[in-house]
Amino acid sequence: MYGEAPLIQSGETDRYRDEFEIALVKETERVHKPILGICRGQQVINVAFGGSLYQDIQSQLGNSTKHEQYPTSWEIPTHYINTVAHSWLNDLLGDRFAVNSFHHQAVHKLATGLTVIATSDDGIIEGIQSNDGQVIGVQFHPEMMIHSYPTFRKIFAYFAKLVETVE
Repeated sequence: MYGEAPLIQSGETDRYRDEFEIALVKETERVHKPILGICRGQQVINVAFGGSLYQDIQSQLGNSTKHEQYPTSWEIPTHYINTVAHSWLNDLLGDRFAVNSFHHQAVHKLATGLTVIATSDDGIIEGIQSNDGQVIGVQFHPEMMIHSYPTFRKIFAYFAKLVETVE
């Protein structure tokens, strides 16, 4: 979807799903509706805006941080991320906090119109936003941690307020 030959480590792909989700992001952005992308959603946002992905973090970067925490349970944070001061994620959750991690792909070349607002210690992009602040994304899964760590509900409350402002 971004002009690179697929790596064997990319695993199975679903071109129809990719095309549909990218079109959905583009149309939602065109009509000025807020978007929240979680994990694959953040990756799809980046590709829809013209960016690219690391197809397989381990084989392309050999990173020290484990970004696939299987078999550890979804609700357990396994690595830390650092947020950019005064970003929406920093304002909600602070400078540094632990998150869960279930991905082997991640944003590589950041798309024009997006800003990095959080990274893991090994440099993987863990949070983004559009220049107008209406499109936001996180690489981790806050929805899986809200029962054990209710503070992650703030992400969904923030997104709900974004939606309210455009309706």
